[in-house]
Order: sequence, then structure tokens, then C-alpha cells
Amino acid sequence: RLQRRNEGIKEQYEFKLRRKDGSDQLVLVSANPLYDTNGKYMGALGMVADITERKQLDEQLKQVHEKLLKRNRELMVSEETLKNLHATLNTMGDGVVLADAGGNFLFVNPAAEKLLGTGLKNVTAYQWSEQYEFYLPDTLNPYPAGELPLSKALRGESVDVADVFVKFTKETKSLWVSVTARPLIDEHGVLKGGVAVIRDITGRKRATEAVRRHHQELQTIIDSCPAMIFYKDTENNFIRVNNTLA
Repeated sequence: RLQRRNEGIKEQYEFKLRRKDGSDQLVLVSANPLYDTNGKYMGALGMVADITERKQLDEQLKQVHEKLLKRNRELMVSEETLKNLHATLNTMGDGVVLADAGGNFLFVNPAAEKLLGTGLKNVTAYQWSEQYEFYLPDTLNPYPAGELPLSKALRGESVDVADVFVKFTKETKSLWVSVTARPLIDEHGVLKGGVAVIRDITGRKRATEAVRRHHQELQTIIDSCPAMIFYKDTENNFIRVNNTLA
């Protein structure tokens, strides 16, 4: 794999680990090549992210999707069954929104209202960009309304974990959300709407940014140090030197 980094290839792959308590932990390993200021390859940066919750989220979404399809297939749904489904969605920690093929919201659970506000019920999925300021992960460019996860689901597309930056008013803090969306298709293959699960990942994003800033500050200190500092790999090759040694 190091040879692939040397060739400038970025990779992501999943691993299943076993915790001490015997439970499984799923991690996503991201490997990126590192270059010095002259463009010379000096090593690789690897990051390991716990995606156990994300996988559980996918499973929850799958279960919700299956329950909603089952409800559409049944002409007569008992009141008790409907109450149980409603209770399940209302007690989920992640936001769940369900829209029909026209983009009209049929269901918004309390978690979604807490994340995005009660005004969510008063607009269609296609008017989200008017109600909220959605931005791409760069936080600079607005998220195109037609490319939002739920908008894609309403066109029959599936979206796996799209990060969206949400800007609110000055009185309300902005936040990061991770959105997974699926189209709702009946047994005849007809698109009936879409469902999206929304998770607040603001804390995770802030932690990642703090690590990035720390690494940048540390590198600045090393480069400004009057002593000669260098890094070598296990084969005694120079990986990086500071400005004093260069």
C-alpha cells in the first residue's frame, strides 16, 4: 500500500476490529500521500475513523425504509401497528423526514425538528434552500437545491452519508449534519417519495478541524526552530527536514 501512496494514490478501506468486550468495531481507514513544499513525496498520512455508528445508521434507515414500504403495500393497516411505527420514529435520536413524490413533507420526527426547526413542516423539500442556508463541505459555496440528498432521493437516487453545513441566523449556531437518503418505491416500481435520516456531526467536525490546526501549528514551530530537525523512515531515508536544515 505504501507503494500506492508513493504513486500519489489516495485510498479508503474498511476494517472490522474486535473490542476487548467482544463487540465489533467498524473503522474507515483513509490514506493520503504527503509531499514537501517542492512536491517531493515524503510519506503518507493515515486517518482512522470509527464508522460503527454510521453502519448502524444505515441499518436503521434500511429498517425504516422496509417498514414504510410494508405500510404502503398493506391496504389495511391496524391502528396499533401505525402507532408503533410512529413511536419508533419519534424516539429515534437521529432526525427522520419523509416526503412524497411532490416534495411535500409527510412526516418529520422530533429529532429533525430539533436540528432544523419546526419551520421544516411549512415548506417542501424543494424549498429547503429558501428556508435554510445549506453549504457544501467547503462552507463557502451554497449546496445546490437539486443536489441535496433528499432531492436526489425524490428522483430515485440513493445517497450514502453526505455532509452538509447549515448556516442559521446570528441567534442560532450553525451546525454540520450528515444525511443519508433513500427513494421510496412501491412494489410496482413506482417512485412514491423519499426518506432521509439526519445526524448532527458538529462535534466530530470540530474535533477534526482542531487536529488539523494542531498539526499545522506544530509544523510551523518545527520549521521556525533554529536547530536542525529531520525525519527518517525505517530505511534511513529522509522524509522531511525543517527550514534550518534545508
